[in-house]
Amino acid sequence: MQLHDFISDLIYRYDCVVVPGFGAFLSQQQPSKSHELSHAFYPPSKQLSFNSQLTNNDGLLANHMVLLEGISYEIACSRIAKIVTDWQNALLNNELVILKDIGQFRQTNDTLAFEPSYHINYLMDSFGLSAVVAKPILREEETPVVPISRSRSGGGFMKYAAVFVVALAISGYYLNSQLKSVNDFNNIVEQTVQNELNQEIQQATFVIESPLPAVTIEVPVDTQETPKFHIIAGAFRVEDNSKRAQAHLIAKGFKNSELLGQNSYGLHQVTYDSYFSAEEARDALAVIRLTFNPDAWLLIDKE
Repeated sequence: MQLHDFISDLIYRYDCVVVPGFGAFLSQQQPSKSHELSHAFYPPSKQLSFNSQLTNNDGLLANHMVLLEGISYEIACSRIAKIVTDWQNALLNNELVILKDIGQFRQTNDTLAFEPSYHINYLMDSFGLSAVVAKPILREEETPVVPISRSRSGGGFMKYAAVFVVALAISGYYLNSQLKSVNDFNNIVEQTVQNELNQEIQQATFVIESPLPAVTIEVPVDTQETPKFHIIAGAFRVEDNSKRAQAHLIAKGFKNSELLGQNSYGLHQVTYDSYFSAEEARDALAVIRLTFNPDAWLLIDKE
């Protein structure tokens, strides 16, 4: 992995990621917004910015490299310093420094200018959401009602129409009466047949002369519980990175390290250990934060 990959992983989880000797990437949550002309709706996101004054090493980036690469803290700091030197030399030569999925830098009048990239939404709550373009609703035009003009010849037509409507009403009443009689008759016949069938069923007798002996089947019940409190060492977009992190933890003595699989954000989670009680998990988490990784955190399985 390159340095920009480590930085990108940390931006998902933190609002400030410092590159020692270079500056800090800051992220601030932005609400959802819409574009009036294109009718596009954008989900909430993180807006990236850069502060060249924050250059002190806080250990976050180096420790992340230690966990993923299985190297020492000193080697991680040395690699960061070398890459930062290459960036600074490129900027002095008026070259662009491009960090994939993060942004690009240029030197302008002794000022370091940063242009963020918008290819990735770093807000975890909006993971998997993309912009939606609303289509305008097309409404059908209503057919205008044409008024009927009255004339002398129309009086006779209306008279015959009224007679026709009365005839239809009388015919409908007669048909409804006939249909009701037929339905009543069908219901009576159906009920009679059903009663006779029930009597035949009740009179039938089933006798088993040689009944089979009763068989008792024992169904094994899995009463083994699984721990619900997990101390998380890291979450990675690439599955191979999570496997390397687990191997590194096992080599360091965390024999119960496990791969929990993907979470709802598509990240592969790796544990230091898992516990049945919250008290044991919190005690172990405090020790791990003091002696190994201050960024470890506790995941509680709600299932």
